[in-house]
Amino acid sequence: MCIRDRNISETEVFKVNASPMVDLIEPGTFLNDHDTCIDVCREVLDFYVKEKNIDVITLSSTHLPFLKKYIQELYPEIKLLDPAVDVSKDIKNYLEINNLLSAESWSIKVLWTQNESKNLFNNELENIFHKMWFICKVEEVIISDT
Repeated sequence: MCIRDRNISETEVFKVNASPMVDLIEPGTFLNDHDTCIDVCREVLDFYVKEKNIDVITLSSTHLPFLKKYIQELYPEIKLLDPAVDVSKDIKNYLEINNLLSAESWSIKVLWTQNESKNLFNNELENIFHKMWFICKVEEVIISDT
């Protein structure tokens, strides 16, 4: 059930700009810089946890689940919802229905677009994935307006 479909007058939903938290993922900071991750999570979330008394945080981004352990460390009383679990189940069901789990050969392709404000190269991104035990080749996709 979607939040907006619920008829609970005392429920408040806050949209939070988590961009500083997302910025911890792409360069791999979340893998080895505990203190920075804690500081950034605290900076982004403290107001909502302390002033707005939130009790649930949804990790509604492909990036935020990587920060789950830091958020739990800071706010053990907060319930975290990770939609990645449901998405994974949906993907598995799709693959099963289409008989793709038993395919003789399959591969995972990682595509990314370069963000001008970040100076990552394919091999740096591959190194970040390798640190997470995900061996893959990364290919850049160039999107043009023309």
